[in-house]
Amino acid sequence: MAEIRNLVFDMGNVLLSYRWKEMLEVDRGLSPERAREVARVTFKSDIWRDYDIGDIDEAGAIKRFHEEYPDVADDVEWFINSSAEMPLPRYRTWELINELKKLGYRTYILSNYSGELYNMHTGPVEKAIDFDGRVVSYEVHLLKPDIRIYEALLGKYDLKAEECLFFDDVEANIEGARSAGMHGIVVRKEEELNALLESYVNLGKVSL
Repeated sequence: MAEIRNLVFDMGNVLLSYRWKEMLEVDRGLSPERAREVARVTFKSDIWRDYDIGDIDEAGAIKRFHEEYPDVADDVEWFINSSAEMPLPRYRTWELINELKKLGYRTYILSNYSGELYNMHTGPVEKAIDFDGRVVSYEVHLLKPDIRIYEALLGKYDLKAEECLFFDDVEANIEGARSAGMHGIVVRKEEELNALLESYVNLGKVSL
């Protein structure tokens, strides 16, 4: 088995947490049922897919939500316009990644994200960690788990797939990485990820 040299991280629910539920129920004052419906329409729709892939901008997404989901569009628009309040830092995760960089590992981002929200949400992460590179969906008009987005990362930075370990919170995205020849770990909880990264630091290497 090839030695792991490159650590690749998804952004959402890996490097950042999100307070979308609190935003909708507390900040917006929606019932739990209404909040779940707004979140479902927002994140599971083809509109959000097109936004993440870079085919439409924020204004275009909001326009389509009003056209296709008029019953919840006002709440969705508020949610998008308030999205600067959504991300929460994972400081311990960032510290551990920097410890692994000191051990010689290269670090990369591979994430599904719209350009506007990526630039709004991820500044603190990229300031805290000197990543060696990134591929984000809006830049390449591809979404995980499409094998081509993993190949875009490998090709852009001349990486060997078998030397890459990918962390993502979605099983299908990990399967996509494996189909490209990478190794992958599903991130279930922040605490579990931190414990795993800390074990690597203490061991002095990444062990599969």
